[in-house]
Amino acid sequence: MLFRICQLVLICIFILDAWAEYVQCETSSGSPPADDCWTAKEIISHPEKVNGGVPECFPTNSKGSGCKKVIWSGQCAIVICRDDGGLDLKVHKIAVQTAAQILHDICKSGGKVGGFIQYDSMGAKNNGTKCSPKEGDSKDRSFNVEFVKIKQDD
Repeated sequence: MLFRICQLVLICIFILDAWAEYVQCETSSGSPPADDCWTAKEIISHPEKVNGGVPECFPTNSKGSGCKKVIWSGQCAIVICRDDGGLDLKVHKIAVQTAAQILHDICKSGGKVGGFIQYDSMGAKNNGTKCSPKEGDSKDRSFNVEFVKIKQDD
């Protein structure tokens, strides 16, 4: 019980640290396998395991669907989404990794995991990095990090 309380406290600290506006769990039978999502998150943590490495900054896509698949494993993709027509951004890999960790820890249920974290700005993990855009202007810099189920051949 004490371990679980400590784990929940650490998750809350990560959420505050990442400046996440809110977490929305949407786990269902159609969600990707939690193990695949964990592996996708671990790819960001261990870029040496990926041929060609992992970029420091992941670009967003504000055109069409507004979403961009940035890392995937098995049936799980980690996706960054922006509102259609918004400013394209770059998001630091640690912000994406932290969001995936939080989603996995909070939203995992029955071997599946689904949901998203909405950031109202670039987040603490992105500020002060080469990914961080110019601060202080009036541009919308919100984005979501999501888990999405994909087909094996996507």
